[in-house]
Amino acid sequence: MSAKKQAAVADETGQAASSARSEKLLAILVLEAISKKSDQDKAVLLNSVGFRNPEIAALLGTSAHTVAQHISASRKAKPPKKRPPKKR
Repeated sequence: MSAKKQAAVADETGQAASSARSEKLLAILVLEAISKKSDQDKAVLLNSVGFRNPEIAALLGTSAHTVAQHISASRKAKPPKKRPPKKR
């Protein structure tokens, strides 16, 4: 492998490691900000900002199945949206 290719691979590896660290720090900050909420509220919030169930489960120390149940229960608990009456 040429020196340029090795440098490019090393740079990509460094960027990936930096990105992973940034994501971990962000997760820690988010969890700290919502520390007083229930696990269900945390799961719903993290899901709404784009975290996947396995990622949420790892952050909360639970299973992806439990996270899915929390999110499902939250969706079922919301009252239906009020629709304006139809005009005739």
